[in-house]
Amino acid sequence: MNSEDFPEGPGIYQLHLLVGKPVTIAVGKLGEIEFAAGEYVYTGSAMGGLRARLARHCRFEKKLHWHIDYLLPHASIGNVTWQVTSVKVECETHRRLLELNPSASEIVGFGCSDCKCRSHLAWIRNGRRK
Repeated sequence: MNSEDFPEGPGIYQLHLLVGKPVTIAVGKLGEIEFAAGEYVYTGSAMGGLRARLARHCRFEKKLHWHIDYLLPHASIGNVTWQVTSVKVECETHRRLLELNPSASEIVGFGCSDCKCRSHLAWIRNGRRK
């Protein structure tokens, strides 16, 4: 993915990830998490600018800072969707994803240390979205 494809403004985004085989990863302060193979969707915000944040996620070499940084080396990014907005609607967007995918499982504590959500990462069973 080319960073020029992403808008510069603030917004929220979803990374559609594919984990090819089961893996256990130490994710910062969350500790070890087992990730099953399959499709995951991570919802995040980039109030400082979508282009910079998404370009960072696409880089291989970076300091591990956010929970998603620990998972990305073990996954491939299949698709990126975004919404340019100055309103933080990432929690609402993640909840909407779960409503549309009732069989999805959340990875508790992942990506939600700055809000009261249960998670911002969902495993979409069998890789299918409804």
